[in-house]
Amino acid sequence: MLEGYEQMGYEFTLTLNRRISDDESAALLEGGCADASFSTVPYPTGADPDLIVTQLDFDDTDSATLEAAITVALEAVQTVPDLSVATFSAPAQPNGMPPEEDDDWSDLDAMPVAASPAVVEGTVIASEEQSAEGEPQDSAQPQDSAQ
Repeated sequence: MLEGYEQMGYEFTLTLNRRISDDESAALLEGGCADASFSTVPYPTGADPDLIVTQLDFDDTDSATLEAAITVALEAVQTVPDLSVATFSAPAQPNGMPPEEDDDWSDLDAMPVAASPAVVEGTVIASEEQSAEGEPQDSAQPQDSAQ
């Protein structure tokens, strides 16, 4: 990590396949889910509104990467018999690093806003106009009116 930049927490949510007991909750906490907030929610598909399951919301500031944080959580879930992850979700993750000067997404970066709009200065020298016969004529030249 660069000096002067704070480590950001990795946020993600695991929704389990069922409601867990207090003993299973303790096993998950000991297994690596100490940063998780436990709650009960209806099963995400909504097929059975009476099916209540446990959801773990993580804000992991200890892991070096998001992958490491997720791996620890999944391994903890595997230690409890008949428990699995029904759904996983994670918002876009800040990495706590300064933006790169030129990256693959730099064309999507916002353009800098100037303090005042740019003014283009110049002089029009001459423009060509079409004559009745279709010949270009220099408008700076006077036309012969005797024709």
